[in-house]
Amino acid sequence: MHNDTSNPGAAMTATDADPRTRLRLVAAGVFAKRGYNDASVEEVCSEAGVDAETFSAHYEDKYALFKDVVLANAREMVRATDGIETNDPRQARSVITRIIENATRVAIATRATGGFYRSEHRYLRREDARELSGIIGELHRRVRQPLMLHRPKLTEDDATLMAAAAFSVIASITIHATSLPAPKVQTLLTVTAMRMLDSEPSPAQVHMDQPATRPAWHDDTSRDGQLLKAAVDLCFQRGYHAVTIDEVATAAGVDVEWARQHTSLSDILTRGCLSGHKALEIDLNYALESSVSARDTLLGLCRAYVRHYMVDYKLMTVYLADARNFDDGNHGTMLALQDYSVNLCTKAMQDARPELSHTEATFLVFAAMSLVSDLARMLRWKNDDATTSRIEKFACMVMALIR
Repeated sequence: MHNDTSNPGAAMTATDADPRTRLRLVAAGVFAKRGYNDASVEEVCSEAGVDAETFSAHYEDKYALFKDVVLANAREMVRATDGIETNDPRQARSVITRIIENATRVAIATRATGGFYRSEHRYLRREDARELSGIIGELHRRVRQPLMLHRPKLTEDDATLMAAAAFSVIASITIHATSLPAPKVQTLLTVTAMRMLDSEPSPAQVHMDQPATRPAWHDDTSRDGQLLKAAVDLCFQRGYHAVTIDEVATAAGVDVEWARQHTSLSDILTRGCLSGHKALEIDLNYALESSVSARDTLLGLCRAYVRHYMVDYKLMTVYLADARNFDDGNHGTMLALQDYSVNLCTKAMQDARPELSHTEATFLVFAAMSLVSDLARMLRWKNDDATTSRIEKFACMVMALIR
């Protein structure tokens, strides 16, 4: 086993860097704030203190800069785990712990700029997306290898999923603004990620006693319903900013001029999110009403969220990735939907786990929701009992400490 001597928590500042690195560091912040489509080369150059000629000497265009930023963030996590390896089963768990600790330090150090790629990566070209997948796959491999040494009865699929769950928990810090001192964040995320890796694989089949309520928009055959279905499909595939109202109307078989005059992509998706949330609210309320203890309530809410996500995964993916990009008039509505679910689960977690502060519980709620999204994508949104139960178990581990 090799000792790593790097300091993964020490992030270079833009003012200390050469022009190319300065552009990349500044661009990470601009992309995180505005997203790929709304960010401009001019803003990056202005904040980095370089002129257009210097930019052109290092990058062909905005996309080339974007690609560099996305891949650099992923590579930083890999560098933080370089040299931490073993072939000795007796050292395997120690190696796993050090990898998780170092990865968590990087996530904390790059929190302000490291999360944008979780949604913006959709704008990567195919070959660059493959490279990003390869980097993430290498991170998973670095945990899977010692994990299977430590726990030889695990299958490779189970070990890969457990590694993905652990890294999802770590990366969840980038999707919300809740604040805790860095040492507390380090402990909370490290302990929770390690819980994923110490868990037992879930059963192959679990009876689904309470299926998710089907969102009403799925069965809406009206003109508005057809527009919504087309908007969700297109935005799920390509991202909100890559879709126009003209394309949505054409795909829905609706007159383009009528659509331009009477609605917008943001309004269409907002109606969908409200419809989906009504279905989720029914299931969350059922969990509240049918529970006999604080722990039952927490587990019920967690399972209801997972089952809703799997039934409505396309709209949920668009909502989580793009709701912040909707028109200004819809921002308040989108935030209210998020607050409802987060606050409900946070209160239930504090009732079931009184040792947690409100802020710590909120951190873990976001970690669980992030994990559901990441694992659903990894498992290709396969909405069957076995897949859903696997995701449920990991989410419940985060929130309710089950094994």
